[in-house]
Amino acid sequence: MFSKIVGQEEAVRELREERERNRLSHAYLFEGVEGTGRLTLARAFASVILGSDCLAHPDYLELPRDVQLLKIRRFVTREGSDTEKIEHAPVLDFLHLKPAKAARRVAVIPDAERMNEAAANTFLKTLEEPPGDALLLLTCSARDRLLGTIVSRCRRVRVRPLGQEQILSALAARNLPEETDLKTISTICEGSLGLALKLASGEAVEEWHWVNGSLGDLTPEGAVKLADGMLKRVAAAGGDSQEKRQAAVRLLDLTALALRRKLRQGYSPRAAAAALQALWDAGEQIAANVRLELALHSAALEITAALRIG
Repeated sequence: MFSKIVGQEEAVRELREERERNRLSHAYLFEGVEGTGRLTLARAFASVILGSDCLAHPDYLELPRDVQLLKIRRFVTREGSDTEKIEHAPVLDFLHLKPAKAARRVAVIPDAERMNEAAANTFLKTLEEPPGDALLLLTCSARDRLLGTIVSRCRRVRVRPLGQEQILSALAARNLPEETDLKTISTICEGSLGLALKLASGEAVEEWHWVNGSLGDLTPEGAVKLADGMLKRVAAAGGDSQEKRQAAVRLLDLTALALRRKLRQGYSPRAAAAALQALWDAGEQIAANVRLELALHSAALEITAALRIG
C-alpha cells in the first residue's frame, strides 16, 4: 500500500519497521511543505494498519480539507453549542467506539494547524489519554501554528521535498501536453509534486516568470503595480467569484516560490518570513471573502516593505 508513494523511502521504511515490530505510537504528525504527499502517506499508513483501502473502511475517519477552520464540533459533541450538521461523527466520539472490523480505529486530520484554540485544547486531552485502540494521524505544513503540547505528543514523520529528477519522472508519467515546460516546472516547484502538477496546467509558468520579475521593483509604486497586475490577471482568467479567488491564490503561491528564491539570494530570514507571513494572511483573507483588491494590495505593500528592509 506504500507502492504509490513517491520519494519518501526513509519515512516509509520507518513506518514499516514500527508496524512490523508492533511499536506503533498512538499519534503521528506528518509534516512537510504542501504538495509533497503528506496526506497520501498518512492514508497509505492507515490502509496498512486497517488491512485494506482506508477510504472504504468503517474504522477510518478523515476530516475534510475544504473548510478554513477545524472547530470543536469536528472533535466532540456539545449539546446546544453548535447546531450545524456535519457529515460524520466527531473525531473523539468516533475513536471511543469499538472497531467494527479492524483492530484499531484510525482518524486522519489533514492540515491540523487549522484547529482553532477550543478544538486544539479538546484534542490535546485525547492525545494525553488516548483510547487504547485509537490511531491518530495528523498532517501539517506549519508546525509552529500547532500547540507545542500537541506536537510533543506525536511521533513526527518528516515528509521531504522531492528531488528535481523525481519531479521530472512523475510529471513525465502524466499525460501532459507536449509543450509543457517540464524542466522549468521541476526547477521552481520547490520539491512539491502537488505544486508541480498545478504549474503544469494553464499559464502558471509564464505567470511565475512575471511574478519573479515584478518583485524586482521594491518601491511602493512597484507594490501597487504588482497588485494591479495580479488583479488584471485574475480578471482575465474569467469564471465566477470562486474561480477568481482560486486564480488569486495561485498567484500568491507563485509569489511564495519567488520569495523563497530571493531568500537563497541573500535576503535575511526575518525579511523573507515577514513577506511570507503577508502572503499567508492574504490567503486567509481571500478564503474569508475579503475583497480581492484589498487583500492583494495589502499583501504587495507588506511584501515589498519587508524585502526593502531585508
